[in-house]
Amino acid sequence: MRGGLQLTLMLAVGAATSLAARPVRAQDAGPAGTWTIEFVRGIRNEGGEETVEKGHARVTFELHGDSVAAQWQVLEPDRDGKPVPPRTLRGTVAGNHLVLTDHRQARVVMNGNETPLDMTVTYDLTVAGDSLSGTQAAVSADGMINSEPHPISGKREKAG
Repeated sequence: MRGGLQLTLMLAVGAATSLAARPVRAQDAGPAGTWTIEFVRGIRNEGGEETVEKGHARVTFELHGDSVAAQWQVLEPDRDGKPVPPRTLRGTVAGNHLVLTDHRQARVVMNGNETPLDMTVTYDLTVAGDSLSGTQAAVSADGMINSEPHPISGKREKAG
């Protein structure tokens, strides 16, 4: 990017359907259950210098054979101070490895002009006991933005 060019990408989160998690014990649950996750909520690129804004979410994974559904609830309010509605993400699971996809609209600000942009965010996650780690990457529908994978991590919430 050149001198005065400024690009800001904020991943917007919208409403989705809630899911009920089935009760499971941590030692035999694999990925199923409720997790607190730290993720990339926004990226700012100014003059080629990238700044990452972290967010936190409570995520409940429900497994159905080789499919997974996740209820994703961002814990911080949006830019206007309002609660962020939950989203439902879907994907696949193989053992303790999950790949989830989320389609959402992002807000891109370039030189003061704001433009909505359709994005696909992919979460590639691995569970080890009560810890979760992996990456998150985003690509715009028009190919204008294709982010490098960023780290994501989480811990299983204890029942009770």
